[in-house]
Amino acid sequence: MSNAQKIKDCIISVENALITYQKSLIHIQNEIGDIIEQQTKEKHAKAREKADLKKLDAMNSKELMDGIRRCMEENKNASFKYLIKCYKYWNTQLMPAIKKIGISTFCKLQVDICGMLCKLSGYLFLHGDYYKGLECLYDMVSIYPDFAEGRTVLIRWCVTLGEWELLEDLLVLEKKLQAKAKSTSGVGEIKRATTLELSKLFLDFIRKEPSRDKICKELLHHHMESVERVSTNTYTVSEYFAVTHYMCSFLSRVPNFNENVPDPLHLLQSSYAKFETIMRNRIPGIARENFRIDVHKLFEDPKKGFEAFSSIADCLEVLRELIIEFYNCGMLKEAYAFALLGLQYANKLGIFFRIQQFHNLILMIQSSSRGKDISETSSVVLLNTATLYSASKASRCHTPLLNCLPSPRMKTSWNSSSMAGKLMLDFQDLKLNETSDEPTKLKSLHKIDKKCECETCIHYANNYNSAMEYQISNFYYELNSTQKISDGIEKLVDAFSVIRERMIDEQAKLIRKKGRPRPPISMCESVLLSSVHWLRHLEGNGRPHLRDNKLSSLRSSILQTATKIANYSSIKYIGYSLALRHFDRMDKLLPSSTSPYSWMSPSSEAQRKGRVCQGLISLFRSFVNEPGDIVEPASNVIPFLIAKKSELLTKLLAEAQKDYYDYNHLLYRHWRFPVTTFIAAHTDSKFRSAMLFSESTVLGSRATARMLSKKITGVTFSNSTVFEGAVKRLPIDFTVIQLALDSDGNLFLIKLHAERTPFVIPVAHYTKVFKSQSKMSLIMEANEKTSTEFDSANKNRAKNFWSYRRKVDQQLESTVAGIQNYLFQRFLPMLLPCQSLAPRGRELAAELLSNLPIPNPHFDLNWSEELISLVFQVTRQQWCMLIDSVGELCELSESSMNYLKNEYLRLKKSLCGMGMINKSKPLYTFLIVPPVLGSFPFEVMPIYNNRPHVGRLVSLHALLMLLRKTSKLPQPVVVSNSYYVLDPDNNLDNTQVRISNFISKHAWTGVVGNAPSMAEFQNILENKDMFFYFGHGSGSKHFNRRSIQESQCRAVAILMGCGSVAMEYEGWGLDGKCTAYHYAIAKCPAVLGCLWMVTDGEIDRYFMALIDLVFSSDANTTVDEGAPRLRVLLDGMQKARQRVKLPFLTGASVVSFGLPIVSSE
Repeated sequence: MSNAQKIKDCIISVENALITYQKSLIHIQNEIGDIIEQQTKEKHAKAREKADLKKLDAMNSKELMDGIRRCMEENKNASFKYLIKCYKYWNTQLMPAIKKIGISTFCKLQVDICGMLCKLSGYLFLHGDYYKGLECLYDMVSIYPDFAEGRTVLIRWCVTLGEWELLEDLLVLEKKLQAKAKSTSGVGEIKRATTLELSKLFLDFIRKEPSRDKICKELLHHHMESVERVSTNTYTVSEYFAVTHYMCSFLSRVPNFNENVPDPLHLLQSSYAKFETIMRNRIPGIARENFRIDVHKLFEDPKKGFEAFSSIADCLEVLRELIIEFYNCGMLKEAYAFALLGLQYANKLGIFFRIQQFHNLILMIQSSSRGKDISETSSVVLLNTATLYSASKASRCHTPLLNCLPSPRMKTSWNSSSMAGKLMLDFQDLKLNETSDEPTKLKSLHKIDKKCECETCIHYANNYNSAMEYQISNFYYELNSTQKISDGIEKLVDAFSVIRERMIDEQAKLIRKKGRPRPPISMCESVLLSSVHWLRHLEGNGRPHLRDNKLSSLRSSILQTATKIANYSSIKYIGYSLALRHFDRMDKLLPSSTSPYSWMSPSSEAQRKGRVCQGLISLFRSFVNEPGDIVEPASNVIPFLIAKKSELLTKLLAEAQKDYYDYNHLLYRHWRFPVTTFIAAHTDSKFRSAMLFSESTVLGSRATARMLSKKITGVTFSNSTVFEGAVKRLPIDFTVIQLALDSDGNLFLIKLHAERTPFVIPVAHYTKVFKSQSKMSLIMEANEKTSTEFDSANKNRAKNFWSYRRKVDQQLESTVAGIQNYLFQRFLPMLLPCQSLAPRGRELAAELLSNLPIPNPHFDLNWSEELISLVFQVTRQQWCMLIDSVGELCELSESSMNYLKNEYLRLKKSLCGMGMINKSKPLYTFLIVPPVLGSFPFEVMPIYNNRPHVGRLVSLHALLMLLRKTSKLPQPVVVSNSYYVLDPDNNLDNTQVRISNFISKHAWTGVVGNAPSMAEFQNILENKDMFFYFGHGSGSKHFNRRSIQESQCRAVAILMGCGSVAMEYEGWGLDGKCTAYHYAIAKCPAVLGCLWMVTDGEIDRYFMALIDLVFSSDANTTVDEGAPRLRVLLDGMQKARQRVKLPFLTGASVVSFGLPIVSSE
């Protein structure tokens, strides 16, 4: 028998083994598909478009994970095990034999060899074992150089995996092959050549820093060309589009980037969408619920089968990167939705590694979120983690499926002394890698054991990506389910080193160059994500490493290791590098042991944790004392950091500022939030400080706005000079007060006005902030409790109902006053609007400053003018308390403080004269509130009594966008040009009757009992002056957030539903959840809604009063007798609060986000 025939018989044997694998995979997919059909009834493929996570949540259910685990355990040995045996046989036996005899001898076998390698590499790509797959692919193009698609895929994956040395060699080889080719014709061939050119440009961008600007322009040219040709529906052109967008998504991760670069999230999402389209076209129906992949049919043509499985790997890897980018930018809901979508694909594929991959992403996202939409299933996800890695001891010794599958053994008899015979015997006896015994894990997670043949252990020993995912699962599992804060991260970093060593030979075979290769890129990113998460976990849990030397040593080691890993790819890992640098920076500054200011004392430990409401009576008892009366500083709580100006602090500030100004276009929350607040709290420049506090907020919403605009500019301030110009262009009657948290949770008050330098004041320790939030939560619990346990329609119980509701209303009123004093104490007057001083007023301010007994540079003309502005708005007691605080803040002498206190009466008398203050317009105060205090009704604090013009803003950026859009302030609206949606769920009969009767007096159009389509809804927002919604919540069930965000909103939105603009705190550095964000992204002039649950009759009464007060005719009999009709919406809101039975529980719940609105009719 000839050597060629013997080799062919060997290939047939491998093919038989692959058939065994294929049948096993099909069996697993069918079983999992049956389980999915039992678990779900909705079409999951449409879940994203419908913005309904509940449909995709079924992919993460305990029942489904139990079924998947059981299915895989029953079929374990016939799937991945045989695939790895095939690879090892090819790599260690068959390919060396072919090389020994000479590849040229087997020209007639090229098709057979390449067909086998197409299947083998395709399956390995499917399992995420990329280096094995690439090695098979490399062998294939070596044997069969004419397989151009394989060469292109090989080059593209070198880009994805960051293997720059191999990419360089392949590009040289490609250039030689193209030179030998007779011609390059056809759209596909031209675009393939262009993809290679792209790879060369991207390689140069990574390596040649001085030439990056020029290379960037060339890549952007390709980007524009790919967009122009996107309508050409060929796989090669589509891949060109996807690869171009993927590469361009990295162009902004460098300092001094080209501002013409599109938004990176837009680019990455576009790349994913195109890869997904390619995958769906190559595997039609893969997104359908009941779809089964016909592996046999796919590989009837091995090249097409390879391309299909390579497309799956392309799609899922870019999807993974997109999820991580969403996560890093604080867009957790988007990250969660796409992670569930990835899990849906993984479950259908029945691939253990893919299930690990997307399950871990969900685990990571849930570990960072407190939002109900995401965190409510966290216990199920932890349980699923244990289930995923569980294994039955009884099932380790046999594989039921093998008995019903054809044997992969050769039919031909062999001479055992022949080379081919030895190869076949080697295949039969070939053993898989064995893993070393691992340290004992949690009892609920399966322990890695070299004697175990379960799916987990086989994958751990033979698939580097799967091994790393196991360790990631273990890290998040231990961090979230045990009190051992250090075990998980130690095991993860140790395992990274072990797996990295295991991969060196595998990488070296592929790269074929001397030297130690870099660790695989996915492994590095997994460790970096986990390390940053763990370091942040320490910061958020009282910094225990400061009191534990062992933990401190571990933290330093993790920081050092992660920094080294981040340096492997300075561009891809820049977000992690920046975050790690700031962790290192903060290590060098130890927190002060005492509070820097007297009012910044922490609350007691018991108060910081808060109390749990056990019912309505306990609620009332818990509010007997005012919050301001129960402050008791605790010695064991570390105050926030304000270090004295020192050489070290100056140096660290300079480093932090350089990082920020180099990368201020990056919206990565783990870096941007702490670094901006650190600089803001310590810098001497008030404009810089105010700018950075503004830049620390709503990162996710700004990233969303930027993604939708497709531009990287427009949502950040490039420097403090730009910010200063923006503040000075604010309308003179606008005062913006931002209440911002630093990264430790301490509350700062930032006051902005066109005629003032910003005031940046630390006002409350973080324990007081969260204590206040806890008290509001108790009130909200009582609010919901009274609404659900009592029925106002039942006459026998109505009296009790209103009695309890009024008690809660009174408690809310008293709590608002208490929290006002508790948080702001002596700085309360700083919440009042700034007044524009006339020339005489400015002269008086200069006189006040010049007469100061002992001048101090911290107390300047800006402070003097602010005191002149406030003196006529505050009582003497408030004035004296403010002076005490300002004196401590500005380090004034006692004589200077006494002088300022004694000036109160003289200044007030002087200001009674004309010409001191410009008071031609009403003064508007706009509050920017952090999510943790989002439910607190600041607008009804006693300090704002008789001050109706108080509203909210999503951010300063949102205000500036609105100001650029409008030409008149307050913005006029024509109420007759309105549209309403009344009770779209058709289950609020009383509201339908009340509101229908009321709106019959107005010429509005609308619908009752149903909702308009998405297209109609967007048309309403873009063409009407006002949009009214009456129903449950904000209407998100009928109008998804993307339909709002993508509209060019003209209408003022009035959302009369329970919690329609409720602000839900979701976690550290996150925006929180609020419908107002979506309308702000759409540049809605104003959105008005409720902060919490209200009863339908009360909110209907409020709405009707508001419309009568603001938009009805002067002759309307419902307007107070003798009172002029109000035209400004904020005026009407204050008055309408008094028209309801519960002015606080109902009236105070209604707030406005956006510009002041005025009726023009």
